[in-house]
Amino acid sequence: ALFLSNQDAEITDLDDDDLAGISKFLRARKIKIKTPEEASEFAKFFKELQGAQNYVSGLNINTKGFTVFDKRYIEHYYGKNEDWKFASEKREGGWKVTINWVGDLATSIVMPPSYEIDMDEQVHFRGLKEVQSSIR
Repeated sequence: ALFLSNQDAEITDLDDDDLAGISKFLRARKIKIKTPEEASEFAKFFKELQGAQNYVSGLNINTKGFTVFDKRYIEHYYGKNEDWKFASEKREGGWKVTINWVGDLATSIVMPPSYEIDMDEQVHFRGLKEVQSSIR
């Protein structure tokens, strides 16, 4: 199970519904997204939260019970941060964030989704949809 905690140590159990649970947690934070750069950073943060449960379980298995940390393990499966390019564009009601692989083209990767970020009238995060990317 994935849990999130805010600065007041309030714990939110996301159950098994990552997308809805993370969205609910972030919506309550009233996060404003006003620029393309902020939209890209929000999508990166959301993506990290979504992958957190897999990172922890994978690291536990492959680091001998968390006794050794080797960042290369994560980078082997997920790529380095600089291997991904996030591009944001304004759309009606929010933002569209597209993620593209700019790393080694010989690497076999799963294409990430694009994100459609919905905003309310005060430009606070309201929701997020994943749109599956086509294979290139």
